[in-house]
Amino acid sequence: MNFDRNTLIKWIVAVVVAFGVGVSFALLGYVIGGTSGNVQGKVTMPHIKIYIKGEIEKPGLYEIGADVRLAELIEIAGGATQNANIDALNLAAILTDGTTIKIPAIGSEEEIDPTIVDKSDYSYSASSESSGSDKITSGTININSASVSELMRLPGVGESTAEKIVSYRNANGEFLAIEEIMNISGIGQKKFESMKPFLRVK
Repeated sequence: MNFDRNTLIKWIVAVVVAFGVGVSFALLGYVIGGTSGNVQGKVTMPHIKIYIKGEIEKPGLYEIGADVRLAELIEIAGGATQNANIDALNLAAILTDGTTIKIPAIGSEEEIDPTIVDKSDYSYSASSESSGSDKITSGTININSASVSELMRLPGVGESTAEKIVSYRNANGEFLAIEEIMNISGIGQKKFESMKPFLRVK
């Protein structure tokens, strides 16, 4: 099959153009597909704003991911102070946008936000106040011989704190003075004052 020079040039140009268009569409598809894949792959986590105050090193307003728990927020805010009553908190609590969280001090009798309370330990709550929770109102409890259930009758003492008292007693021997109960984590001066009239060591 014979081609003159002009026809051959036209065929070459046509092939080059066709090849170039094909490559262009392929690259365009790759770019669009790759970009689309990247966009679809990035899931933007919603953010919430929480104000944290009280016994915290860096109180203030924080914008955090919606899946951040109380323990993580405390860490973000510089950590709790040495006077913070961490034992009273549910560190796994889910946070709600637009709320204020106050980290309580050890011995504080101020009611804690129920959404962040460790209900296994925090006995100073509306429910326990209304029912009385068999709290002691007269007499005394020997903290050197009392069981966990007996210790839970003391003001401000829940199951967790009562177990800590028994564990401390088993590890260190009998309390020589009622003031030594403040060696237990979560029992500060204010809480001690509330339970003092009901304590004895003999």
